[in-house]
Amino acid sequence: MPRLIDDLCAARPLRQIPFAQVQAWPQELVVIVDASPHLAPVYEDFLHIIGRLSQWFPKRLVLWLLEDAEQAEFKELRGPHIDSHNTLPAIPEHGAVLVLSDLGMAHPQPWSRCNWRQWGRKFRRHRHCPLALVPAHPADWDHVTTRDFQCAFLEREHRLQRQQPAPGSRDAAAELEALKTLLAPMGRITPALLRQARILHPHGLSVSAEIDFWSLPGFGTALNFREWQDDGEQRSFLERLAHSPSLSRLAEQLMQEHEKSLPMRLQIQQKQAFAAIRMVPLNDEQKRYLAHLHQTMHTLPPLERRFFANWMSRLEDRKGEAAWLADIEPLYRLYYEQLSPEQQRTREPPGHGKGPSWWIEVIETSEGVTVKPGVPFERSTGPEGPGCRHIVTIPALGSVMVRCYQGRRRVRQQVLKPGEDFAFSGHLTRLTIDTGQKVETVDWPTCPSWARGIGRDRYGLFVEVTVQGVEFVMRWIPPGEFMMGSPGDEPERFNDEGPQHLVQFTHGFWLAETACTQALWQAVMGENPSEFKGDELPVENVSWTDAQKFIEQANRIHPGLALRLPSEAEWEYGCRAGTSMPFWFGTELITDRANYDGRSPYADGKKGERRGKTVEVKRFQPNPWGLYQVHGNVWEWCADPWHDNYEGAPDDGRAWEKDGDSERAVLRGGSWFNLGRRLRSAFRGRDHRDFAGIIGDFGFRLARGPESPGAAGGRGRRGSQAERGTSAASATTGPARAGNEQLRGA
Repeated sequence: MPRLIDDLCAARPLRQIPFAQVQAWPQELVVIVDASPHLAPVYEDFLHIIGRLSQWFPKRLVLWLLEDAEQAEFKELRGPHIDSHNTLPAIPEHGAVLVLSDLGMAHPQPWSRCNWRQWGRKFRRHRHCPLALVPAHPADWDHVTTRDFQCAFLEREHRLQRQQPAPGSRDAAAELEALKTLLAPMGRITPALLRQARILHPHGLSVSAEIDFWSLPGFGTALNFREWQDDGEQRSFLERLAHSPSLSRLAEQLMQEHEKSLPMRLQIQQKQAFAAIRMVPLNDEQKRYLAHLHQTMHTLPPLERRFFANWMSRLEDRKGEAAWLADIEPLYRLYYEQLSPEQQRTREPPGHGKGPSWWIEVIETSEGVTVKPGVPFERSTGPEGPGCRHIVTIPALGSVMVRCYQGRRRVRQQVLKPGEDFAFSGHLTRLTIDTGQKVETVDWPTCPSWARGIGRDRYGLFVEVTVQGVEFVMRWIPPGEFMMGSPGDEPERFNDEGPQHLVQFTHGFWLAETACTQALWQAVMGENPSEFKGDELPVENVSWTDAQKFIEQANRIHPGLALRLPSEAEWEYGCRAGTSMPFWFGTELITDRANYDGRSPYADGKKGERRGKTVEVKRFQPNPWGLYQVHGNVWEWCADPWHDNYEGAPDDGRAWEKDGDSERAVLRGGSWFNLGRRLRSAFRGRDHRDFAGIIGDFGFRLARGPESPGAAGGRGRRGSQAERGTSAASATTGPARAGNEQLRGA
């Protein structure tokens, strides 16, 4: 501009006219939709995008349908006209190009990727650089294919962002194993079921896992569904599913939600397959169908009778060693009786098979031990009164052998059938349960002197503590390691959440399963500063200094309790519970899972309600380690002083005391008042240590330890076998770990 002014003042002719670049809608938008068969799981995503674009560009939208990237055949859809092309059609000079495709990078064969590289070079020669929305994880991308495109990772749970190929690799085999385990009982796997299974899986799987699963060779080649073809492989994954109570419950939920879209015979088939894990009763409609089939089977035409025989044979093949469902067995008996003697020798006789799957619960009190049928998904309330309580749930099929030991001496053994109870009066040191497939050993961890009771449930080891008549539960957080902070591509992250770094815990520790309640605060301090009143609501309007005074008073009332605030690393480790996504439950935040301002969702997610207050500390489902409401409700103080980022942070989980801001401390978890982005596992808040908040959103969670794994027992970090100890040594009080601010703004 200065040169232009000089030329005008000197009356010199203009040599260059400056132009300002402005954003404008293209005159024509060309959308290339890759409909290759392996992308069937993301067809709905593509259709959703096209639907939105057709609203914005009703007269300027041109669709090119690529039915198979390997065959390179395009169909141009312009209004009612369809033109076929054997190569990439000409791009309008003033048009823009949007590509909905994996660019062949998720295809098991290289040919489609080669074609996309060739088309990318053609785009470049014509001075076009298309935007590609790629439904494949950036770890699967390669620089050669993506260099001629502006690529953004397409996943409905993530905000669109332009990206480069991610360094490292994705464990595709592990993701496939996880999906196959969860989908083991399913009779028919549709893209909708596959999507929900992937999103709900606790390991946080990527959208690439859906495409990988759809491309597996052992599941058929139908366009809109997949089915197990290998009965042995299906039974193998059913056995894996049976040993995971949380995944079993999730699989049952998925089966019940999606069965209405299936033919009746497939509905019954998958419930029979699920009997290898647990008997799920048939609904009334399914029972009526079987009863009608039983009554009319003798009158069926030969073709339908042959179809019925094939179905029963398939049911028997997939049943494995599990027992028949009660409503199916009469029909199988009728089928079996019609077989020839030679055919009967190849089939299992009616009435065979192991009993129904059930769960065994072991409870120890000061009076003795009880073994009884249990519920794998809830912690038993158990007998009241003092003494240790140990709870463990074990999956079993049919009868089991229970053996009781005092030291090395076996004092009793008994066969236990489904539904029966077993009681032993006296103290045991060990109990074994032989399920026929393996022997489970239950060692009693000694209840620590500072706790009222101890037990195990599906989340791991826990202790019950009583202070001034108010009981609260602390969860054992096992030793392990995790990546602290957020990765650079996490939507809506802040710079103070990095650099992401590895933190290793050589010793476990205890964390309260909920934020401190008003009932506990009132019992210790004799007053209640909270804005929103209720015994089971979290205490709030509490400063860091107030929390330290509470801890000091509680430790004085209950010598040996040694409570403290968690370090920042301990807090995030417990919050994530072995996960690596923005939230322990995945990438999607909704108000059915946390208490926050649902009007401002995370990453353009679904909007929800704004409750405008705190809710009960156990309102929502706990994370995989049994901790409630680590996202939202109230901010939770940590022990660490504030640091602006993680440069120089310790890697052992202790509090970062050195060189911090001594006037401010770290807050974690977000609150009922905050936007969705501030509830992320990695988000760091900060405030002055003496500031208690003014709207009722500052609280805290108690911690204790660290302790050695042998002293506390518990399970390994990702559901590995528990390290069980015979004594609970007194914990040493440790410091805590590091922090940030930005609490309330948008």
